[in-house]
Amino acid sequence: MKNSILGSKFKIKVLFWFLLLAANLTSYSLEVPRNYGRYIVDKAGILSQSEKLQINSLLQKFERNGKGAQMAVLIQPSLKGESLEQYSLKVAETWKQGHRGTDKGLLLFIAMKEKKTRLEVGDGLEGVIPDGRAGDILRGLTPYMRGGQFKNGISYVIGKSFKSATGKSLGNSVPPARVNSRSSGTNIPSGIIFFFIFVLVVVSILNGGGRRRRGFVIFSSGGFSSGGGGFSSGGGFSGGGGGFSGGGASGGW
Repeated sequence: MKNSILGSKFKIKVLFWFLLLAANLTSYSLEVPRNYGRYIVDKAGILSQSEKLQINSLLQKFERNGKGAQMAVLIQPSLKGESLEQYSLKVAETWKQGHRGTDKGLLLFIAMKEKKTRLEVGDGLEGVIPDGRAGDILRGLTPYMRGGQFKNGISYVIGKSFKSATGKSLGNSVPPARVNSRSSGTNIPSGIIFFFIFVLVVVSILNGGGRRRRGFVIFSSGGFSSGGGGFSSGGGFSGGGGGFSGGGASGGW
């Protein structure tokens, strides 16, 4: 009987500490910031006030001419251990871009420390911006982020999203696409590439001996690069109750 009582007390203590730990973990989760009627919220401080006003104006224009579509942007300094896709969806469900019934909402989310991006697509836009198309748009953002041109990169995503949603252009305020390349010097000069091709061809001929052909590798004159940037294939602002189901794409730079 005594052992049974002690066992029950032990279980209660374990449950108590488990609940306390769970409460602490919840308290440290990354909260969804309020937008206070703004289309863009920059918690990381990567944009000047002038740049934020320009992007906000572009997003206002997006909504006025977007056939019911609405877009917002959130920039966080870090995910703080949160899942990119889950947090982005949580923001979209909280801000509720788009209008109830049409669900034509879009969210561009950027996590600076992790160098990750997410384009969350509302249910009503998944037909014109499927996951593959959302991934293409984020690939166009990558060179801007690598080059530190954050305002231009965000504007690019807004313009491409508007084009996909409406078939129209937002005008000259949207920058053109940039070449997706790294500035780390990993590209191979064309002269060296052709030299290696020549050596490989000669070696292949000398070693073939008329018995069988040996393959050789040809490198593109564009060179190659290593590292991230991969994709998995998500007036004032007032969310209208648009629905999201996790459609979209994730990326990085």
